[in-house]
Amino acid sequence: MSAPTLTAANQARLEKALDRLYRFPDLGVTTFRAVIESGNVAYTVQHHGTDRRATYGLILTADAAEALTREPSSYYPGANNPLQGLTWAPFLECPKIVADSVSVPRVITANDRFEVSE
Repeated sequence: MSAPTLTAANQARLEKALDRLYRFPDLGVTTFRAVIESGNVAYTVQHHGTDRRATYGLILTADAAEALTREPSSYYPGANNPLQGLTWAPFLECPKIVADSVSVPRVITANDRFEVSE
């Protein structure tokens, strides 16, 4: 396969994932495209569970603001990074291709690591 075909296929996968209807507890029935275009996404998240499988999602602005109001030491004793509150922020789980398409900082969490990448 040539590169243009792969690019077109990936774009088609992204469009399908963005336009699929989902039922969100707080937002009702909507698409990821509507959530992203509303400007309501502050961070994407890549969370690694105990089995090291990655889960991807979108952290909304209100959830991020609420999570950042807490002191980091309330989650991790001795922690001094104020962004570590994002570890426990609720997120809308989404496919990896959707999380990769949003140009906001990514929060990467695991049992032994916390990182925010631009």
